[in-house]
Amino acid sequence: MRIAVIAPPWYPVPPNGYGGIEWVVALLADGLTERGHEVTLFAPPGSETDAELVPPLAEVPPGRNSSVTPGTRQLTPCRPMSRIPNSISCTTTPGRLGPASGP
Repeated sequence: MRIAVIAPPWYPVPPNGYGGIEWVVALLADGLTERGHEVTLFAPPGSETDAELVPPLAEVPPGRNSSVTPGTRQLTPCRPMSRIPNSISCTTTPGRLGPASGP
């Protein structure tokens, strides 16, 4: 199965310290890759994974926090999604960005 996992844009995956969601994303992406799935991880620059890594932004946005701002609602879900091939079977967006990317 081809799977895309989208991480919040503020902390690398896995995180260097704080970052519960980022740890979940890291374990999910690497675990699915180990099981033979084709995983694309959209995560900040500096992330490390066994999956295919695609940084959706050239640099980490200022104000590294986990709050969802109006700009984040527009920027984070849309830009990486435009780079996901149509043949992706499943896309996950863990954490607070999930509800922000919905209707």
